[in-house]
Amino acid sequence: MSPPDDFTLAAFVEKLERHGELERHRDPVSLRNVTGLLESSDKAIMFEKPLGCDMPLLANAMASRARWALALDVPPQQIRDEILRRLVAPVPPVVVDSGPVHEVCHIGEDADLTRLPAYLQHEWDGGPYISAAIDITRDPSSGQYNAGVRRLMLRGRRETGVDMVAPSDLRAMYRRARQDGRTLQVAFVVGAHPLDYLATQLSIPGVDEYSIMGALRGCPMRLVRCQTVDLEVPCDAELVLEGQLEGDWTEAEGPFGEYTGCYGRVHHNPVFRVTAVTHRRDAVFETATIGGAQLHHTDTAGIVSLATEVTVWDAVCRAVAQPFQVYCPPAGTGLHHTRVALRVRDPGDGRNAIAAALSSRGNTKHVIAVDDDIDVFSDSMVEWAIATRFQADRDLVVLPGMRTLPLDPSLPPHEGSSTVTAKMGIDATRRHDRPGDIFAIPLPPFLENAAHNDGNRLSDTGQLIGKLRQNGEPRRFVDWLRDMGDVHQGDLVRAFDELREKGLLWMDDDGRYHVGQAEK
Repeated sequence: MSPPDDFTLAAFVEKLERHGELERHRDPVSLRNVTGLLESSDKAIMFEKPLGCDMPLLANAMASRARWALALDVPPQQIRDEILRRLVAPVPPVVVDSGPVHEVCHIGEDADLTRLPAYLQHEWDGGPYISAAIDITRDPSSGQYNAGVRRLMLRGRRETGVDMVAPSDLRAMYRRARQDGRTLQVAFVVGAHPLDYLATQLSIPGVDEYSIMGALRGCPMRLVRCQTVDLEVPCDAELVLEGQLEGDWTEAEGPFGEYTGCYGRVHHNPVFRVTAVTHRRDAVFETATIGGAQLHHTDTAGIVSLATEVTVWDAVCRAVAQPFQVYCPPAGTGLHHTRVALRVRDPGDGRNAIAAALSSRGNTKHVIAVDDDIDVFSDSMVEWAIATRFQADRDLVVLPGMRTLPLDPSLPPHEGSSTVTAKMGIDATRRHDRPGDIFAIPLPPFLENAAHNDGNRLSDTGQLIGKLRQNGEPRRFVDWLRDMGDVHQGDLVRAFDELREKGLLWMDDDGRYHVGQAEK
């Protein structure tokens, strides 16, 4: 098992810096300038002295596959497989007496959210947001913990709005609490190792998110009891907000620039009343970037891309015999667009993969299926596959009336349910009724061991012709070139020409040269 201290946010920040993935701003920075600095950089950024605030601000720590590879200690191409490997063994949490998250405690009136470096992320947002908040709740009937990621709009020193428009376990528990006439106790963790955030987006039947966090870490989550609510939170978190969701009290929350790259509207959402703020002595306030012009380089797209890939991969593995790769491009929100590569064994495999992927998650909206010779991480190769292997009247799959989440701005308004969408698949796999080589990618010829005397030209091709006639098995030009050793390509052309004139060379429909026999 890995040492628990390996999974602090501070340890991850150090790793980012060692690998050139972190940019530090050591001089004081106004919160007004944060968004512009984030938009102009492709790195994680640490603002060490945000003006008027009590702690540093970290952004974009989870906004690239390179950073996720560092979080998992594997090369980028092994990220999904490593996540799946770790999820096989959930690790239950353990409760400890104390932890760094309680080094500083502000209870009751001493709590002040306006001292945190929460900032206005998008021009039309309803206010500054705490956007990297992991909500921790416990189901009163089962005692099982639940965790998700939530945004909190600052409404005052001890009060925030909470987005609960989309279906979630937190919303379900809040509604049950309202029906029972009670408040719902919640703790929000702000600032944690990336694997903890990822765990909130994954699910294993019958397993709580703390045990999934333990699976990804490879060691138990160490939990400590909260100061003012009956919950337990990670002892190595940076910052925790304790409090409750008021039962019959909602207020306007939003607008907010969503993961779709568009604004979510104003909604009447529950109010979170803060009873305590606890944090490390050297705490870092983490924010999760979301939406905007650089949507493909945001924390949110980085998290949900990986979570979607894991879920889609599991579904596709059940649908086809030989899946090869899955990728959810962050520019497609990390949720809406998915690419699946597979080794097509039987007709219909491409469509089966598409149907499985589209059904795996509500927000998976468009799926492109390609063969295993296509790199799903390459925009140009996927474009080429669609251009050359797809026919719209034959290979387009449309599934109307599918479940989704309501934030998609393309959904038709006021038509029954706003959580129903049409989904699309593009089957860009090769046709089984066409010759296989018609779809082969024209790659550069691989001619290993090209000798230095390849430049020596032959004055007489007679000896070369003799070698050609001795080895008369039909083959392509490149194969003849490989077999003839150091021969110059021009000399092979001359030898072929002489053989052709003698009626001893011809080419078949597959591009193979037959030597030493007349054309059939």
